[in-house]
Amino acid sequence: MYHEPIFSRQEQGVVYLFSRYWQKIDTFNGKTICRIHTHFPDFCLEDDSSGEVEGLEFEYGLRDFRTHLDGDLNKLRHERIKSLYIVYWEEDTDKTDMRREIERQFSGKVIFVCLRDYFSAHVEPGTECLRTAWVFRSTKESAEAYPFDRINRDTKRLLAKGDFKHIPIQCSLYRTIGFNKDQSDFIECDHWKAIHFFTTQTHMAAESIPARLLVKPNAHDAFVGCFEMEHAFCINKSSAAVKAFFKDYYFYKYCNEYRESTCFVYSDFRPFTYQQGSALYKFLKPNYAIDQRGSKKVWSSDHIREIDRIIA
Repeated sequence: MYHEPIFSRQEQGVVYLFSRYWQKIDTFNGKTICRIHTHFPDFCLEDDSSGEVEGLEFEYGLRDFRTHLDGDLNKLRHERIKSLYIVYWEEDTDKTDMRREIERQFSGKVIFVCLRDYFSAHVEPGTECLRTAWVFRSTKESAEAYPFDRINRDTKRLLAKGDFKHIPIQCSLYRTIGFNKDQSDFIECDHWKAIHFFTTQTHMAAESIPARLLVKPNAHDAFVGCFEMEHAFCINKSSAAVKAFFKDYYFYKYCNEYRESTCFVYSDFRPFTYQQGSALYKFLKPNYAIDQRGSKKVWSSDHIREIDRIIA
């Protein structure tokens, strides 16, 4: 099992992982890479049985392929390419809509390959904190880095000692938050599921800890998931036990700046399908400034009921 690095919105990362694992993906059985370009399409494949040349284009997010809709698809016809593979990491737009737009200009076969579907988030102990990676596996399920009841037990122990201070969770409050993926080269949302841990850089008032935190990458038109909050606390004082807690449960090493300035929550991260995330975005956008920076409170019981219905 090879541990592959986390990469942040980089097409190069998609090319790297494809180059290492493409022969393990059934879609490419019986294919040979025959050309590598600096122009569209990025690669060309040859079908071993028919000799037919096929195009392959890499993107980080599927929506980025839209830059090729204005003229580039004509190159496929000129080069007599009848099949096009689009290999991407993040499914950040609807495949049906994308296919429809492509077919207006290209009459050949279009095959979508979400490379992320072939990798699982991996978390393992490090010298000062948890380490994250991607691994190529037959299953998409992420293994938990530790049992949930263990973090619950150790948190209660530090609360009893006075190292942590409890902050109540407000059951009638949801919040939205933007997630800046441009600087997330050490963590992806898939890894949140494995560690149950979330933090904010500003200390929230007690009445502001939500029961659910809805997560949307900045500049995206869909939410990717939500944190189902279990317990919230801030740090009263540093101790060897606190440092050990972070080493065992988090992907940041502990630093003194966390004390009394940062709110920590452990939770379950619940991913959304693109359809759920897109529907949630369309519902919340008219009522909340979710495309602006910062977190937005959702107090309305009617809105909360509709959110629950969308993500049910």
